[in-house]
Amino acid sequence: SGLEFAALLATPAVIGVYEKHVPLRDRLIQQFGCVMAIKRAEQQRAMQITDALYDASMFQMKTTTEISYLPKLEHISLYFAGLSGENGRGIYVLHDNRENGGVVVVHQPGGGVKEVTAAVWSKLLREGDGVSDVENEDVVDTAPTANGWTVLYARNTEQVSRHLNIALGKYVDSSRGATVLVVEAPSSAGFEPTQDSLSVRQGLAGRLGAMLPASGRLPLIMVPPNSSDSALETVGWQLNAAKIASVRIAHSAQWLKEHIDIARYAHVPVGNLHADWCVHTADTFFARALADDEQVSWTGVGGVPDLGGGASGVSLSDLDGALESSRMEITNAGAHRSVCVELKAHHLVVCAIVNSGILNDLEQGALLGFETGTKGTTRLGGHEAAGAFKTLRKLVSNWLSDASDYGNEYADKLLQQLQRWLFSPLSALREPALRHLVELCMKKVFTLLLAEIRKLQVDVVYADMRRIIIATGKHDLASAASCVEGLKTALHKRELFSWLELEPVKQWHSLLFRGPFDYAGISAVNLPGESQWQDSIAPMDAQLDPRAVRTGEHSLDMVWNIALFLPEAVREHFYAIVGEYLLIPWKHDKEDDVPLRGRTPVKSFRMLSDSEDSDVDCDSDAERDSPIDQQMPPSTPGAGHNARDLDRVEEEKAMWLEAQLESHFGPKLLRLAQAIQAKLGLAGPRAPIEHQFPSPPGAHLSKELRGTPALAFVKTVLEVLSLDARLTGPVALLRRNALRLLRVAEFAPQAEFIDPCVSFTLRDAMCSYCSDCRDLDLCRDPDLAASRWACLTCAQPYDLQWIEGSLVSEVTDRVRRYQLQDLKCSRDGRVKVGHLANRCACGGLYKCSAKLGALNDDLRVFSNIADAHDFKILRDTVDWVTSNASVSA
Repeated sequence: SGLEFAALLATPAVIGVYEKHVPLRDRLIQQFGCVMAIKRAEQQRAMQITDALYDASMFQMKTTTEISYLPKLEHISLYFAGLSGENGRGIYVLHDNRENGGVVVVHQPGGGVKEVTAAVWSKLLREGDGVSDVENEDVVDTAPTANGWTVLYARNTEQVSRHLNIALGKYVDSSRGATVLVVEAPSSAGFEPTQDSLSVRQGLAGRLGAMLPASGRLPLIMVPPNSSDSALETVGWQLNAAKIASVRIAHSAQWLKEHIDIARYAHVPVGNLHADWCVHTADTFFARALADDEQVSWTGVGGVPDLGGGASGVSLSDLDGALESSRMEITNAGAHRSVCVELKAHHLVVCAIVNSGILNDLEQGALLGFETGTKGTTRLGGHEAAGAFKTLRKLVSNWLSDASDYGNEYADKLLQQLQRWLFSPLSALREPALRHLVELCMKKVFTLLLAEIRKLQVDVVYADMRRIIIATGKHDLASAASCVEGLKTALHKRELFSWLELEPVKQWHSLLFRGPFDYAGISAVNLPGESQWQDSIAPMDAQLDPRAVRTGEHSLDMVWNIALFLPEAVREHFYAIVGEYLLIPWKHDKEDDVPLRGRTPVKSFRMLSDSEDSDVDCDSDAERDSPIDQQMPPSTPGAGHNARDLDRVEEEKAMWLEAQLESHFGPKLLRLAQAIQAKLGLAGPRAPIEHQFPSPPGAHLSKELRGTPALAFVKTVLEVLSLDARLTGPVALLRRNALRLLRVAEFAPQAEFIDPCVSFTLRDAMCSYCSDCRDLDLCRDPDLAASRWACLTCAQPYDLQWIEGSLVSEVTDRVRRYQLQDLKCSRDGRVKVGHLANRCACGGLYKCSAKLGALNDDLRVFSNIADAHDFKILRDTVDWVTSNASVSA
C-alpha cells in the first residue's frame, strides 16, 4: 500500500523503492512469455489444488522449440472503413478463413444506388488474388474467392449489427479448434457500451462487443488501421471502399502469420502485442536482459522513468532537457560540379553500441569506464548509465547474431528500429541518461565516419544521422559508381563501421547546395551496376541517361525555400537564372573536348584496393588497347595526368565561368532588377497579390531588412551565385553594381542577405502504420507546407494530435527552462550558487545564461507554425505565454 511505501522511503537505510509501477500483465509476460508449464517439482502440488488458484512460482517459461506456440490457428477477419454512427457510412467485411467466404455489408443511410454487387465484389477479389497468396505452414490461408460471399445493404447501424452478428454467430458455432477474430477498424467503430465497465472489454473491443455480442466468444487481435481508408469521397465512395477492403482482407492472413512469428520470437502472447510491436518487444527483451543482469527495471507512470521515489516530479521532467543533445548536421554549401550521390545510412546506432568498446578506448574510459576486480564487478569512471548500456550492448549483440547467423527477419527489423525505440517517448523503459550515452556514442561514430570519408578524398556535401550526400569528384556516372563502391568497401574494412550500410538513393550530375531545403541539381538515373558494363568498359552517360544529356532542362531538381519568400511575380526569374547557372557550365563540360579529359573505364576499380601506380597503369593500358571511338568522348580528368595539368584544367574552367558571369549572368541580373524595380516598386498592401511579399511559415524579417522586391530578388540570386567559391571576386563586384543600381548603400543593413526562414525540426516522427521514422521540418518542408502530412513510405497520414501535443510540450519545456536558467558572472562565467549576492567574487555582475530575447524568438517561430498549420491548441498556448509571462525582449 501507499503507507508501506512511505514507511520504506522514510527508513534511513533505504535509498529508493523500485519496480512498484510495473504493470502486472507486463511482469507476467516478461517472466513467463507466451508458453509456460508447471515445474516438475511442483506437479504433485498442482494436482492437489482444488480451488483453481495457483502460485506464480509454480510455473516456468518454456521455449517455443520445446512447446510449439499456436501450431494450428484459424481466424475470422472483420474489416470496417468509414464513419460510424447513425449518420455515418462505410463498408463492413466479415471473412471466414475456413469456409473461404463471408458477408459484405454496405452502410448507406437513406438508401440510394447500390454500386457494390456480388459480381463487382467477385471481380475485386479476383484482382486481389495475385497479392493474397501466402505460403504458411501454420496458419490456414486460402485466398478469398467469390463463392460463398453475400453482399448486403443496410440503412442504419441496427441492420448492420444484425447482419454481422448473425453471420459471426454461425461461424463461431461451426468453429473447430483455436479461432481468433482479427479486427481492422478505427477506434470509433461499434457502439458505446452500456453495461458496467467492469464486465465488458475496454476500448475498441468493448465497442465491438456492444455491436456484435458474438465477438465476446472469441479472442480479438487488433490490426492497426490505415486512417486514409476512412476518408471516403462524396461520390463513388462505395467502389473505392470495396476495392481497399478486398486488399485488406486478402492481406489479413499474412499479417496474422507475421505477428504469430513475432510472438514466437519475442516470446509474447500474440494477443498482447501492441500496435507498435517493435517498441513493445524491444521493451520486453530489455526488461528480461536487465533481470538476467540483476538490474532493476525503471518503468514509471506515463513514460517517466521511476528513480525509486527519491526524486521530485520537477526534477524528473527536467531529465530530458538536462541531457538533451544537439542535432548532428554538417552542411558544406557550395557549387559541386561533379556527380553527387545521396547515401542513406543504415545501422549507425548499431555500430555505436556494438563497437562502444573501441570508442571507450579512444576516449580513455570516459564513456563506459574500466572494470576492476577478478570478475569485473567494480567499475571506475564512465557515464552514469554505463551499467544499463552494457546490458543493452549484450541485447543488441544477440539481435545481430539472430539476424546475421540465423536470418531472422524480425531481429533485423528490431535493429532497424533500434534508434527510434531508444528515443521514443512511448517506450516503457525510456531513460534519458541511457539515451544521452547512446547519442554520445553515435556522435563519435558519426564524426569518425566523416573523417574517414574525407580521408578517402571524397567531399561531404551534407550529412546527418540518417543520410550523407557526397561529391564524388567524377564527371560520369560509371566512375561515380566505382567511387561509391570503393568507399563502401574501404569503410567495411574498418571494424568500427563493419555493420554500417550505405545505400545510394539519389544522384545528380551537378549540384548547387545551400542546405537540405535550398538546392538545385541535375537529376541522374541510378548508378550503373555490373550488368551494364561490357568487357570491363564503362558505359557512357549518353547511354545511361540520354534524357539528361540531351535536354538537361527536364532533369532539373529545384528545391529553394528562400525563393518562397520572394513575390510570386519575380519567382520564375529566380528559377530561370539559377537553372542556367547550373546547366550552362555542365553542358560546357560535356561538350568540351580537352585532351586532358580521360575516363576511368576499368570495372574492377576500387578505392584503396590498389596503389595509385597500378590504377594509372591499368587506365593507360585500357586506353591504349581500346578502339579510338571508345577513347574519344572524355568526361573525367584522367588518373594518369599529373596535378599540374589538372590544376590548369580547373583554372581554365574557372576563367570560362567568370567570363560567363560577366557577359551573361551579370547583365541579365541587372536588367531584371531594373525592370522589377520599375514595375513593382515598393509593392505596398494595395498592390496585386503576386507583387506582394508572401508570409510562409518561419518568416521573421522586418520590412526594413527585407527591402523592395527588386532588392530581395538581387540578394537572393547573389546568394546562390556566391555558392561557387571560384567566383567570390566577380560576384562581389556584381553585388556592388546591383546595389548601386537600386540606390542602396553597400554596407547598409538591408543590403546583407539574411536567411528569411527560421524553422523548428520535430525529431523522430513515426508513422503509425509502417513505423517509418523521420524528422519533420515544420517550416521548410515543401510537403508539409502544402498540407501533405503523410508518410513518404506508405502515405499514411501522420497523427496531427501527437504532433501538436509534442509542439505544446516543447513550448512549455522552453518556458520552464527559461524561468529556471542559471545566472552567470559576466566577467568569468561562473554560475551563481548563492541567493543574496548580486556580484561574483571577482566583482562581476550576474546575468542570465540565456541569450537576450531568445525565448521571444522561439515563441515567434511556434506562433508561425501554429498559424501556418492551423494548430489551435498551440496557438492558444503561445498566446497565453506571451500575454501572461514576463519575458524580456
